[in-house]
Amino acid sequence: MRASVPSLLETEPETEPETEVGPTPQQLDATKAGALVHLRERRLVERLKAEWPLRAGDPEPTTVPQQVYVIDVRRPSFLLQGGCLVQVKAEYPKETRVFWCLFFDGDPNVVVVPFLDRKRSIRDVIAEKRSLECIRIDSKTIRDYVVEVLNYALAYAGWGSVLLVKDLDQHSRTWGVLDWPTPLRDSEKEEVEACLRSIKAEEDTGYSLRVEACMVELDALVWREFRIFTKDSPSELDPGRKGEVSPAKRDPEVLLKGLPDNCHANPGASLGVPDVRFPPDPEGWEVVPPEDASFILSDLNRRIVPALDPTRLGRWSRQRLTFYDLDLLRIESANSDETRTAYILRKPGFLRKPGLALPLDSKSSPILQMNEIRSQSGDGLVIRTEEDAAAYAVFFGSHVWGPEGPFMVLKSQDDDAIGKFDWTDADFNPRYFDSKDRALAAITAPVPREVKPSGVEPAFAVDAWVLYGAGIYKVTFSVLAHGSIRMTYDEAMVSAPSLPIHRLNEILRERRSKSGDGQVIRTAADAASYVASFPRRVWGDDAPFMVLKSKDDAAIGQLDLTDAKCDRFDSIGAALAAIAAPAATEVEPFGVQRAFEVAAWVLYGETIFKATFKVLADGSIEMTDHDEMLSAGGKDNSYLPYRPLKTVIEPTEPLAAWELERAYGPPTVAENRVVTGQLTRETLPVRGFRRCRFRGRLDLRLLVSDRGLSFEECVFENGLDLSGARLKGTLSIINCLLVQGGHHPRIDTAQPFSFEGLSADSLQINGLWSTGSLNASRVRIDGAVHLFHVTTLGGIDLQQCVIEQSMVFQDVRAGTNVETSTSIELYGAVIKYNAVGFRDVALTGDLSANFLRVGTGFFLESDAPRGNTIHGSIDLGGANLPQLLLIRNTYVGKSIAAKAVATGDVDLSGVQCKGGITLEEAEIQRDLHIGKGGSGHRAAATHLAMTGLKCLGEADITGLVLANPAPTAESPNRTVIAVLATFAKKVIKKVIAMTGLKRQGVADITGVFRKFEAPTAESPNGTVIANLATFAKKLIVATLIRDEKTKQLVERSARIPGRLDLSGSTIGELAVSVSSFEGEVNPENLRAKGILLKQAQINKFSAIGNKSGYPRPIDLSFSEIKWWEFRGEGGNSESDAAADYLQLLKGDPHKQRHTFSSIEQNLFNRGLDEEADEVHKEMRNWLRTEGYE
Repeated sequence: MRASVPSLLETEPETEPETEVGPTPQQLDATKAGALVHLRERRLVERLKAEWPLRAGDPEPTTVPQQVYVIDVRRPSFLLQGGCLVQVKAEYPKETRVFWCLFFDGDPNVVVVPFLDRKRSIRDVIAEKRSLECIRIDSKTIRDYVVEVLNYALAYAGWGSVLLVKDLDQHSRTWGVLDWPTPLRDSEKEEVEACLRSIKAEEDTGYSLRVEACMVELDALVWREFRIFTKDSPSELDPGRKGEVSPAKRDPEVLLKGLPDNCHANPGASLGVPDVRFPPDPEGWEVVPPEDASFILSDLNRRIVPALDPTRLGRWSRQRLTFYDLDLLRIESANSDETRTAYILRKPGFLRKPGLALPLDSKSSPILQMNEIRSQSGDGLVIRTEEDAAAYAVFFGSHVWGPEGPFMVLKSQDDDAIGKFDWTDADFNPRYFDSKDRALAAITAPVPREVKPSGVEPAFAVDAWVLYGAGIYKVTFSVLAHGSIRMTYDEAMVSAPSLPIHRLNEILRERRSKSGDGQVIRTAADAASYVASFPRRVWGDDAPFMVLKSKDDAAIGQLDLTDAKCDRFDSIGAALAAIAAPAATEVEPFGVQRAFEVAAWVLYGETIFKATFKVLADGSIEMTDHDEMLSAGGKDNSYLPYRPLKTVIEPTEPLAAWELERAYGPPTVAENRVVTGQLTRETLPVRGFRRCRFRGRLDLRLLVSDRGLSFEECVFENGLDLSGARLKGTLSIINCLLVQGGHHPRIDTAQPFSFEGLSADSLQINGLWSTGSLNASRVRIDGAVHLFHVTTLGGIDLQQCVIEQSMVFQDVRAGTNVETSTSIELYGAVIKYNAVGFRDVALTGDLSANFLRVGTGFFLESDAPRGNTIHGSIDLGGANLPQLLLIRNTYVGKSIAAKAVATGDVDLSGVQCKGGITLEEAEIQRDLHIGKGGSGHRAAATHLAMTGLKCLGEADITGLVLANPAPTAESPNRTVIAVLATFAKKVIKKVIAMTGLKRQGVADITGVFRKFEAPTAESPNGTVIANLATFAKKLIVATLIRDEKTKQLVERSARIPGRLDLSGSTIGELAVSVSSFEGEVNPENLRAKGILLKQAQINKFSAIGNKSGYPRPIDLSFSEIKWWEFRGEGGNSESDAAADYLQLLKGDPHKQRHTFSSIEQNLFNRGLDEEADEVHKEMRNWLRTEGYE
């Protein structure tokens, strides 16, 4: 046994000093314990194995430790009967744990209780195995009890963020068991040490003691009072049991504030907080437990930008890089559709070292920066051994990419990277191998060797097999000790084929010549298999044509689908789920050759298409049709959870906030400083900060300044509050990181990030990353507000602000506010003389601008391929936008609600809205336009509601497509509702409903062509609803146009699978076609997909028919039609023959005497007496069948 490890045989002292952790843990082999260790230590191991809880689903051997190490033994004075606390390290097949145990060996019944969590009270833990007589709590033992048990007891009671500290000794049982992911600066330690007080204990009652101690709580050091029960309370009015700890009623005293808020109990060193480690995988990656990940994240968000959103992060793992003596973090996305991963070099701070967080970005610059940092410490070397050189080559190749991806150093042919490629027809280097399989089998792990240096520093060579792009190479790296690396030799060994089309044709001719009948393709299965293999070997201008089989294809995993476009599906997941293997059918022969048609999903570049191939028996292949299904945002498989990560500056010169006035005068700018403590308006002598890190909160509420205030490349670790400040100048924030930490309730009066009520000449934010929300409500800005390149994990609140000039949001990404689902709040905001504009924004929640008032317009547009992305709704209810409402090239996850908006023009071109568009009660002084966006995409929504709309100009909505989700009887999906609407000029529309619409111009909806769910009488699926509408000129549902080439009349008509409801409408001219309405004539079918003209008033009615007749079913009851026109086969115009009228009436299941009489009178008035008589006779015949005569 080592003398540095305390023995379990020591006699129990009355009071024992703290015990230091031994530098080398003593190993106790559980299988040979009897031969190697003392009897008591063997009992500890055996009892620990027996007491370890079995975990459900695991085989029993995995729940028993294979080896146990004793790390530390403590004999606190409050434990009697031979009791002690033992810190052990237990190794299991799937994990390693370091934890504390309660151990009693004072009698034949050995007791070992492992503290694996803090879910039970100390009293309950002891009482489970021993009598409470084994602990003694009095004035002599209370300090030991507080030191050992207080943190555990408070955590059990729900006070997890309250931690005891009585000194700054790294080996003490208070400071030594705390972990600060963001370590304290020397000046902060000095402040803490100056405030620390010794633990005080005095008698409170006959059954309790009153204890006062210093505690770290969030960002504050406080002096807090507790009660500890020395025995069970005899009073029902003051309940308590022996050993329990409860906070006293007196409020704590705040001694110091502005400390890092992420202090926590150090796993393994603290009672009830085990340190769990998992064995690394073959590549050296070790899974990071979620609890550890959350504390690491709290430090990362102080050191990198943009701040990482914890809701978007999935599994964490780390890989130890021995040549750097730090960890490489790998952070995967929580979204299974998201393939990108963040890689960050991290070294936690220790003592005077501030720590390091350096994101990798597939370029060499971060690694070179790390090498430069490394050169400034120790001996300045990065590579010291051959093993370092090999590991560095693997690391460098994986994280520095060429045009075709990373340089993946291989270890064997079984590497996962090799399995992602199809090597079926791979080429191999015949100089070294006689087959592809032998070439792959020759792959070995990298072999390093030290070589003669060209200079004074050591040099190494590493021979390795490297996968780059679609080829495997044998290479040699030259690695120097300071980290310089280059490839001195490379030769291709194996490559996946990619052939130009002429070379493929040569192969086909060779295959045909070797086959008896000269055919390559004989069956549909051959055709499908051929399509699957052909495109992988033929490249276009950008990439191969990759035929997919399912959503799990490796090729899809190389895509960045974060901002993917998928107009044909509800979601990216639905689009991927639809991918299927090629399916072939035999079609009509092409000449003498058999022909096949193959439907397949194809990945080309960054876009997935659904394609149709025509394949002939001789192997000729042609893509006859293709339709874009999914377009990815970029090929970036290995970095950036959602944006490029960058490290932030780490100044080294500390400065206490109270020293700022002495160090800087008013005209100067504070630079390159770490400002500790809380900075207030009283201690703010300067108005400019550059490259500063503020450890405490900036509480600048009610600041009054005759100048502006600027922050450039600064880090705010504890928030910034400028509520109520008055600045005679610009508030400027440039390239800053703001961390909104946790604060003690008694000092949390300042807001984490607030400009509420601020007044200034202008507000300029260009480059800001925030871990929370920005509250800028009720600000008054005499100039403009510019928010450029801003990312906040919370929302941005600018409600009821007053801005004299413009407000511009560009490249802004925002989460949502805690209380609401809003990302940007502009409720009641006033922009007096200009506009509010958004460009290239991405919002998690809503953009709310109800009752917004602007001088000119509202602009939400983008020219970027991904456009704007708003996952919530756009709310513009009651907004006053005098000139223009423009929303272009924007994805909206919910709806666009502009009810009662007042504006000059409305342009919603290219909007992709997953919900409906509402323009009810809106007043549009000029035009309404919904067309294609800049990318060529039509605007899309589930429905368009225009109840009470007034549009005094043209309404052109030909670019609108009403899409999924499928409508129900209760929902307006796929409908355009325009109840009591007014259009002063013309409406050009696709699938619409326009109840109460008033049109004084032309309404052309001939462009409608959409597939819907089968319509029903109760459902609005695929319907056009315009009852009680007014069209002063034309409503064109169908028309005949002359083809420029053939000079023949060609019909262009709307494809309306549901009903056309024009009941009670007033229409100048209506044209409909049998091609849209050719259904069975019955009342049910009429209500589901007929033409409803009940009580309509129409100046001219044009019916376009064919050999089968005219549009049907149709309801003409009580309608008034002044002029009839029938266009038959070839477009011939007929309006005089009675047969046409009677043929049309056959399609009316609700014939009325009024209808016959109206047609008869119309013909009689035109002098067509014989035709009028024929209609009258038909009416008499119909009346007899109905039993009227």
